Amino acid sequence: MAAEAEALRAKGKKLCGRGRWSEAAVVYGKYIDAVRSQKGEVREKLVIGYSNRAEVWLQLQNYANALDDAERALTLDPPHLKSLVRKARALSALKLYKDAQSIFEDLLKKDGIDAEYKQTLRASLKVASMKDMQTRFGKFKDFAGHCTGQSDLPDGFEEFVGPVELKRTAGMARGLFATRDLAPGDLIFVSSPMVSVMHPKGDAVDPEVTSTLIADLKKRVEYARDNLIDFSQIQFLVQLDTLAGPYPDGPLSRDTPPMRYFTPVNALPEDLREIKIPGEETPVIRTQFDLATQFDVIIRRRYTLWLQPGMSTGNGEVTGIFCLPSLINHSCLPNATMITGGPATGDREGGGAILLVS
Repeated sequence: MAAEAEALRAKGKKLCGRGRWSEAAVVYGKYIDAVRSQKGEVREKLVIGYSNRAEVWLQLQNYANALDDAERALTLDPPHLKSLVRKARALSALKLYKDAQSIFEDLLKKDGIDAEYKQTLRASLKVASMKDMQTRFGKFKDFAGHCTGQSDLPDGFEEFVGPVELKRTAGMARGLFATRDLAPGDLIFVSSPMVSVMHPKGDAVDPEVTSTLIADLKKRVEYARDNLIDFSQIQFLVQLDTLAGPYPDGPLSRDTPPMRYFTPVNALPEDLREIKIPGEETPVIRTQFDLATQFDVIIRRRYTLWLQPGMSTGNGEVTGIFCLPSLINHSCLPNATMITGGPATGDREGGGAILLVS
Protein backbone atom coordinates (compact mmCIF):
# COMPACT_ATOMS: atom_id res chain seq x y z
CA MET A 1 0.00 0.00 0.00
CA ALA A 2 2.89 2.35 0.70
CA ALA A 3 4.20 1.96 -2.85
CA GLU A 4 0.71 2.59 -4.26
CA ALA A 5 0.36 5.76 -2.19
CA GLU A 6 3.74 7.11 -3.31
CA ALA A 7 2.86 6.44 -6.94
CA LEU A 8 -0.36 8.40 -6.53
CA ARG A 9 1.49 11.25 -4.86
CA ALA A 10 3.99 11.40 -7.74
CA LYS A 11 1.16 11.32 -10.27
CA GLY A 12 -0.67 14.12 -8.48
CA LYS A 13 2.46 16.27 -8.48
CA LYS A 14 2.98 15.65 -12.20
CA LEU A 15 -0.63 16.58 -13.01
CA CYS A 16 -0.23 19.81 -11.04
CA GLY A 17 2.88 20.63 -13.02
CA ARG A 18 0.86 20.27 -16.21
CA GLY A 19 -2.02 22.37 -14.90
CA ARG A 20 -4.46 19.44 -14.97
CA TRP A 21 -6.04 20.45 -11.69
CA SER A 22 -9.33 18.54 -11.84
CA GLU A 23 -7.48 15.26 -12.43
CA ALA A 24 -5.03 16.15 -9.67
CA ALA A 25 -7.88 16.63 -7.19
CA VAL A 26 -9.10 13.09 -7.89
CA VAL A 27 -5.60 11.60 -7.63
CA TYR A 28 -4.82 13.34 -4.34
CA GLY A 29 -8.13 12.05 -2.98
CA LYS A 30 -7.01 8.52 -3.84
CA TYR A 31 -3.61 9.22 -2.29
CA ILE A 32 -5.23 10.32 0.97
CA ASP A 33 -7.39 7.18 1.04
CA ALA A 34 -4.37 4.98 0.37
CA VAL A 35 -2.40 6.62 3.18
CA ARG A 36 -5.27 6.19 5.61
CA SER A 37 -5.30 2.45 4.96
CA GLN A 38 -1.65 2.12 5.94
CA LYS A 39 -0.53 0.94 9.34
CA GLY A 40 1.81 2.94 11.53
CA GLU A 41 2.57 6.67 11.57
CA VAL A 42 1.04 8.39 8.55
CA ARG A 43 0.47 11.88 9.92
CA GLU A 44 3.14 13.56 7.79
CA LYS A 45 1.88 11.92 4.62
CA LEU A 46 -1.68 13.00 5.34
CA VAL A 47 -0.51 16.57 5.89
CA ILE A 48 1.13 16.52 2.47
CA GLY A 49 -1.98 15.05 0.86
CA TYR A 50 -4.43 17.53 2.37
CA SER A 51 -2.14 20.51 1.86
CA ASN A 52 -1.40 19.67 -1.78
CA ARG A 53 -5.07 19.12 -2.49
CA ALA A 54 -5.80 22.49 -0.87
CA GLU A 55 -3.51 24.05 -3.50
CA VAL A 56 -5.40 22.18 -6.21
CA TRP A 57 -8.74 23.51 -4.93
CA LEU A 58 -7.29 27.03 -4.92
CA GLN A 59 -6.32 26.66 -8.57
CA LEU A 60 -9.83 25.38 -9.36
CA GLN A 61 -11.32 28.38 -7.49
CA ASN A 62 -13.08 26.00 -5.11
CA TYR A 63 -12.12 28.06 -2.10
CA ALA A 64 -14.36 26.47 0.51
CA ASN A 65 -12.84 23.05 -0.18
CA ALA A 66 -9.36 24.60 -0.15
CA LEU A 67 -10.02 26.04 3.29
CA ASP A 68 -11.36 22.71 4.53
CA ASP A 69 -8.29 20.75 3.34
CA ALA A 70 -5.85 23.35 4.66
CA GLU A 71 -7.52 23.16 8.07
CA ARG A 72 -7.37 19.35 8.02
CA ALA A 73 -3.63 19.55 7.38
CA LEU A 74 -3.19 22.09 10.17
CA THR A 75 -5.13 19.92 12.61
CA LEU A 76 -2.42 17.32 12.10
CA ASP A 77 0.49 19.79 11.95
CA PRO A 78 -0.45 23.28 13.27
CA PRO A 79 2.78 25.08 12.24
CA HIS A 80 2.87 23.63 8.68
CA LEU A 81 3.92 26.66 6.63
CA LYS A 82 2.42 25.81 3.25
CA SER A 83 -0.92 24.90 4.83
CA LEU A 84 -1.01 28.17 6.77
CA VAL A 85 -0.36 30.14 3.60
CA ARG A 86 -2.98 28.17 1.68
CA LYS A 87 -5.50 28.71 4.46
CA ALA A 88 -4.84 32.45 4.34
CA ARG A 89 -5.19 32.49 0.54
CA ALA A 90 -8.46 30.56 0.76
CA LEU A 91 -9.81 32.96 3.40
CA SER A 92 -8.87 35.93 1.22
CA ALA A 93 -10.60 34.37 -1.79
CA LEU A 94 -13.68 33.76 0.37
CA LYS A 95 -13.50 37.48 1.30
CA LEU A 96 -12.84 36.68 4.95
CA TYR A 97 -10.12 39.29 5.10
CA LYS A 98 -9.93 39.74 8.87
CA ASP A 99 -9.13 36.06 9.41
CA ALA A 100 -6.63 36.04 6.52
CA GLN A 101 -4.95 39.14 7.90
CA SER A 102 -4.41 37.45 11.26
CA ILE A 103 -2.65 34.49 9.64
CA PHE A 104 -0.41 36.68 7.48
CA GLU A 105 0.57 38.68 10.57
CA ASP A 106 1.49 35.50 12.46
CA LEU A 107 3.48 34.16 9.52
CA LEU A 108 5.58 37.32 9.34
CA LYS A 109 6.63 36.76 12.97
CA LYS A 110 8.01 33.30 12.20
CA ASP A 111 11.71 32.62 11.87
CA GLY A 112 13.20 30.68 9.01
CA ILE A 113 11.22 32.33 6.19
CA ASP A 114 13.47 33.90 3.54
CA ALA A 115 13.30 37.64 2.86
CA GLU A 116 11.80 37.33 -0.63
CA TYR A 117 8.93 35.16 0.57
CA LYS A 118 8.30 37.51 3.49
CA GLN A 119 7.96 40.33 0.98
CA THR A 120 5.22 38.34 -0.75
CA LEU A 121 3.51 37.78 2.60
CA ARG A 122 3.71 41.51 3.40
CA ALA A 123 2.04 42.33 0.08
CA SER A 124 -0.74 39.83 0.81
CA LEU A 125 -1.14 41.26 4.30
CA LYS A 126 -1.41 44.79 2.92
CA VAL A 127 -4.21 43.80 0.53
CA ALA A 128 -6.09 41.79 3.18
CA SER A 129 -5.81 44.66 5.67
CA MET A 130 -7.03 47.21 3.14
CA LYS A 131 -10.03 45.09 2.15
CA ASP A 132 -10.85 44.36 5.78
CA MET A 133 -11.03 48.10 6.48
CA GLN A 134 -13.20 48.63 3.41
CA THR A 135 -15.75 45.91 4.10
CA ARG A 136 -16.07 46.32 7.88
CA PHE A 137 -15.60 50.04 8.39
CA GLY A 138 -16.11 51.68 5.00
CA LYS A 139 -12.56 53.05 5.01
CA PHE A 140 -11.54 53.71 1.41
CA LYS A 141 -8.33 55.43 0.44
CA ASP A 142 -8.91 58.39 -1.92
CA PHE A 143 -12.54 57.41 -2.54
CA ALA A 144 -13.50 60.73 -4.17
CA GLY A 145 -10.38 60.74 -6.35
CA HIS A 146 -11.14 57.30 -7.69
CA CYS A 147 -14.80 58.12 -8.37
CA THR A 148 -13.87 61.27 -10.32
CA GLY A 149 -11.12 59.62 -12.29
CA GLN A 150 -8.28 61.43 -10.54
CA SER A 151 -6.70 58.26 -9.20
CA ASP A 152 -6.74 54.50 -9.71
CA LEU A 153 -6.67 51.81 -7.04
CA PRO A 154 -5.02 48.71 -8.51
CA ASP A 155 -6.90 46.38 -6.18
CA GLY A 156 -10.21 48.18 -6.63
CA PHE A 157 -12.97 48.51 -4.09
CA GLU A 158 -14.65 45.87 -2.01
CA GLU A 159 -18.32 46.21 -1.15
CA PHE A 160 -19.48 48.01 1.95
CA VAL A 161 -22.96 48.26 3.48
CA GLY A 162 -23.57 51.08 5.92
CA PRO A 163 -26.62 52.17 7.95
CA VAL A 164 -29.32 50.92 5.56
CA GLU A 165 -31.98 48.24 5.43
CA LEU A 166 -34.34 46.87 2.81
CA LYS A 167 -38.01 46.97 3.74
CA ARG A 168 -41.51 47.61 2.49
CA THR A 169 -43.18 50.92 3.12
CA ALA A 170 -46.94 51.35 3.62
CA GLY A 171 -48.78 51.92 0.36
CA MET A 172 -45.61 51.88 -1.70
CA ALA A 173 -43.00 49.46 -2.99
CA ARG A 174 -39.99 48.15 -1.12
CA GLY A 175 -36.99 50.39 -0.81
CA LEU A 176 -33.69 51.03 0.89
CA PHE A 177 -34.06 52.92 4.18
CA ALA A 178 -31.62 54.65 6.50
CA THR A 179 -31.35 53.08 9.94
CA ARG A 180 -29.95 56.19 11.59
CA ASP A 181 -29.57 59.90 10.93
CA LEU A 182 -27.23 60.59 8.02
CA ALA A 183 -25.03 63.61 7.57
CA PRO A 184 -23.31 65.01 4.45
CA GLY A 185 -20.39 62.77 3.52
CA ASP A 186 -21.73 59.64 5.24
CA LEU A 187 -20.97 56.57 3.18
CA ILE A 188 -24.18 54.64 2.60
CA PHE A 189 -22.83 51.72 0.60
CA VAL A 190 -20.31 50.70 -2.03
CA SER A 191 -21.66 48.23 -4.55
CA SER A 192 -19.80 45.99 -6.98
CA PRO A 193 -21.57 44.64 -10.07
CA MET A 194 -22.89 41.11 -9.92
CA VAL A 195 -21.96 40.92 -13.61
CA SER A 196 -20.67 43.67 -15.86
CA VAL A 197 -19.25 44.38 -19.32
CA MET A 198 -17.15 47.25 -20.62
CA HIS A 199 -18.10 48.72 -23.99
CA PRO A 200 -17.83 51.88 -26.11
CA LYS A 201 -20.01 54.82 -25.11
CA GLY A 202 -23.61 54.52 -26.25
CA ASP A 203 -23.57 50.73 -26.71
CA ALA A 204 -25.37 49.84 -23.45
CA VAL A 205 -28.46 48.58 -25.29
CA ASP A 206 -26.47 46.74 -27.96
CA PRO A 207 -27.71 43.11 -28.21
CA GLU A 208 -24.12 41.88 -27.88
CA VAL A 209 -23.79 43.64 -24.49
CA THR A 210 -27.03 42.04 -23.31
CA SER A 211 -25.92 38.61 -24.55
CA THR A 212 -22.60 38.94 -22.73
CA LEU A 213 -24.35 39.88 -19.50
CA ILE A 214 -26.71 36.91 -19.78
CA ALA A 215 -23.83 34.50 -20.50
CA ASP A 216 -21.82 35.84 -17.55
CA LEU A 217 -24.85 35.72 -15.27
CA LYS A 218 -25.47 32.09 -16.20
CA LYS A 219 -21.86 31.22 -15.29
CA ARG A 220 -22.15 33.04 -11.97
CA VAL A 221 -25.35 31.15 -11.11
CA GLU A 222 -23.70 27.84 -11.97
CA TYR A 223 -20.65 28.66 -9.86
CA ALA A 224 -22.83 29.69 -6.92
CA ARG A 225 -24.95 26.56 -7.24
CA ASP A 226 -21.81 24.39 -7.14
CA ASN A 227 -20.37 26.18 -4.09
CA LEU A 228 -23.25 26.49 -1.65
CA ILE A 229 -21.01 25.83 1.34
CA ASP A 230 -19.62 29.34 0.67
CA PHE A 231 -22.10 31.79 2.24
CA SER A 232 -21.18 34.53 -0.24
CA GLN A 233 -22.59 32.30 -3.00
CA ILE A 234 -25.82 31.92 -1.02
CA GLN A 235 -25.87 35.71 -0.83
CA PHE A 236 -25.48 35.97 -4.61
CA LEU A 237 -28.45 33.66 -5.27
CA VAL A 238 -30.67 35.46 -2.74
CA GLN A 239 -29.73 38.83 -4.22
CA LEU A 240 -30.51 37.65 -7.74
CA ASP A 241 -33.88 36.29 -6.64
CA THR A 242 -34.56 39.62 -4.91
CA LEU A 243 -33.83 41.50 -8.14
CA ALA A 244 -36.17 39.16 -10.03
CA GLY A 245 -38.97 40.54 -7.80
CA PRO A 246 -40.66 42.42 -6.31
CA TYR A 247 -42.94 39.93 -4.60
CA PRO A 248 -45.63 42.14 -3.01
CA ASP A 249 -47.81 39.14 -2.18
CA GLY A 250 -44.94 36.95 -1.04
CA PRO A 251 -43.30 36.63 2.37
CA LEU A 252 -41.10 39.44 3.61
CA SER A 253 -38.15 37.05 3.70
CA ARG A 254 -38.31 36.89 -0.11
CA ASP A 255 -39.32 40.44 -0.98
CA THR A 256 -37.02 42.11 1.57
CA PRO A 257 -34.44 39.60 2.83
CA PRO A 258 -32.42 40.44 5.97
CA MET A 259 -29.40 42.65 5.33
CA ARG A 260 -27.00 39.81 6.18
CA TYR A 261 -27.65 38.60 2.63
CA PHE A 262 -26.33 41.90 1.26
CA THR A 263 -23.55 42.67 3.76
CA PRO A 264 -19.99 41.54 2.91
CA VAL A 265 -19.26 38.26 4.68
CA ASN A 266 -16.15 39.77 6.24
CA ALA A 267 -18.36 42.26 8.09
CA LEU A 268 -20.69 39.57 9.43
CA PRO A 269 -20.24 37.77 12.76
CA GLU A 270 -19.53 34.09 12.22
CA ASP A 271 -22.98 33.02 13.44
CA LEU A 272 -24.64 35.18 10.75
CA ARG A 273 -22.80 33.33 7.98
CA GLU A 274 -25.01 30.29 8.48
CA ILE A 275 -27.77 29.59 5.95
CA LYS A 276 -30.32 29.22 8.75
CA ILE A 277 -30.28 31.02 12.07
CA PRO A 278 -32.80 30.74 14.93
CA GLY A 279 -35.77 33.08 14.75
CA GLU A 280 -35.25 34.13 11.13
CA GLU A 281 -37.31 33.01 8.17
CA THR A 282 -34.90 31.81 5.48
CA PRO A 283 -35.40 33.57 2.13
CA VAL A 284 -35.82 31.64 -1.10
CA ILE A 285 -32.54 30.19 -2.34
CA ARG A 286 -33.02 29.48 -6.02
CA THR A 287 -30.33 27.52 -7.83
CA GLN A 288 -32.02 27.70 -11.24
CA PHE A 289 -32.90 30.87 -13.16
CA ASP A 290 -34.36 30.35 -16.62
CA LEU A 291 -33.29 32.50 -19.56
CA ALA A 292 -36.46 34.60 -19.42
CA THR A 293 -35.81 35.48 -15.75
CA GLN A 294 -32.18 36.37 -16.39
CA PHE A 295 -33.13 38.51 -19.38
CA ASP A 296 -35.81 40.28 -17.33
CA VAL A 297 -33.38 41.03 -14.50
CA ILE A 298 -30.80 42.43 -16.91
CA ILE A 299 -33.27 44.60 -18.82
CA ARG A 300 -34.92 46.00 -15.70
CA ARG A 301 -31.90 46.27 -13.43
CA ARG A 302 -28.91 47.14 -15.59
CA TYR A 303 -27.13 50.38 -14.92
CA THR A 304 -24.53 52.07 -17.11
CA LEU A 305 -21.63 54.06 -15.70
CA TRP A 306 -19.47 56.39 -17.73
CA LEU A 307 -15.78 55.74 -17.12
CA GLN A 308 -13.96 58.94 -16.26
CA PRO A 309 -11.26 60.05 -18.75
CA GLY A 310 -8.59 59.92 -16.05
CA MET A 311 -9.16 56.25 -15.31
CA SER A 312 -6.83 53.64 -16.76
CA THR A 313 -9.88 51.89 -18.22
CA GLY A 314 -10.37 54.69 -20.75
CA ASN A 315 -13.35 56.73 -21.89
CA GLY A 316 -15.92 53.98 -22.44
CA GLU A 317 -18.77 52.76 -20.28
CA VAL A 318 -19.49 49.79 -18.10
CA THR A 319 -22.96 48.26 -17.89
CA GLY A 320 -23.75 45.91 -15.06
CA ILE A 321 -26.21 44.65 -12.50
CA PHE A 322 -25.75 46.36 -9.14
CA CYS A 323 -27.90 44.91 -6.38
CA LEU A 324 -28.49 47.59 -3.73
CA PRO A 325 -28.45 50.55 -6.16
CA SER A 326 -31.28 48.95 -8.11
CA LEU A 327 -33.45 48.72 -4.98
CA ILE A 328 -33.64 52.46 -4.36
CA ASN A 329 -35.80 55.30 -5.75
CA HIS A 330 -39.14 53.67 -5.02
CA SER A 331 -40.88 56.30 -2.93
CA CYS A 332 -40.80 59.87 -1.58
CA LEU A 333 -38.50 62.53 -2.99
CA PRO A 334 -34.79 62.43 -3.88
CA ASN A 335 -32.66 63.19 -0.85
CA ALA A 336 -29.17 62.04 -1.76
CA THR A 337 -26.78 62.22 -4.68
CA MET A 338 -24.60 59.52 -6.16
CA ILE A 339 -20.96 59.72 -7.19
CA THR A 340 -20.63 56.37 -8.90
CA GLY A 341 -22.06 54.82 -5.76
CA GLY A 342 -20.57 57.42 -3.46
CA PRO A 343 -21.42 59.19 -0.20
CA ALA A 344 -24.73 60.78 0.68
CA THR A 345 -25.06 64.55 0.38
CA GLY A 346 -27.72 66.30 2.41
CA ASP A 347 -29.02 65.53 5.88
CA ARG A 348 -31.37 62.57 6.19
CA GLU A 349 -33.28 61.40 9.23
CA GLY A 350 -33.06 57.78 10.29
CA GLY A 351 -35.89 55.68 8.91
CA GLY A 352 -36.21 57.73 5.74
CA ALA A 353 -36.12 56.11 2.33
CA ILE A 354 -32.90 56.67 0.41
CA LEU A 355 -33.26 57.95 -3.13
CA LEU A 356 -30.49 59.06 -5.42
CA VAL A 357 -30.34 61.76 -8.08
CA SER A 358 -27.46 62.22 -10.49
